[in-house]
Amino acid sequence: MANGLNNDCYELATVKRFERFLWDHSGVAKGQVCLLGWELLLRAPVMTEEVKPFTAKQEKFGRFFIKKIGGWQVRVYEWTNGRLWNTFLGSQVAIFSIKGRKTGKIRKTPLLYLQDGENVVVVASQGGMSTYPIWYKNMVANPELECQIGGDKKSYCVRRATAEEETRLWPPLDAMYAGYAEYRARIDGRREVPVMILEPIK
Repeated sequence: MANGLNNDCYELATVKRFERFLWDHSGVAKGQVCLLGWELLLRAPVMTEEVKPFTAKQEKFGRFFIKKIGGWQVRVYEWTNGRLWNTFLGSQVAIFSIKGRKTGKIRKTPLLYLQDGENVVVVASQGGMSTYPIWYKNMVANPELECQIGGDKKSYCVRRATAEEETRLWPPLDAMYAGYAEYRARIDGRREVPVMILEPIK
């Protein structure tokens, strides 16, 4: 069986496990959840002239959703050396192992990434939520980390992109994942959307 089909089966199984909860959850309307290419997508409203911030209830559910799905994706990705569940909505995913700023324990997080030469680029968007993701706070506190792309693991040191680098990187980031434009609009005026550059440790 092709890896792509295996990927589809894992993501469809994830959907089935979440489906009943989503329909019963009081804060999520049926129209906000759909299957797209066998993947589970918590849909935000279609981009209009005005994109409203998420409510506190929506953000609470969003954080729960990201944590649960992320944990499953890490296990499948590592178990298969990145052969399965290595994408999200068509964009490539890597696993980032980052030391917790409070516990000192390694936390593993699946994130969309952009390959920029030898560097790896990630965005602290958290789906357009008003708070910074925990992985970003940990990354700032502990900039040396490990990134797994497929079966390849490398050590990196992370830093925030300069204004000039962000100007150069946003077009390819938006081309990679169209949702970033909406996330920036939803967060606008509430917080920044940091672009982080991981440089290999040689």
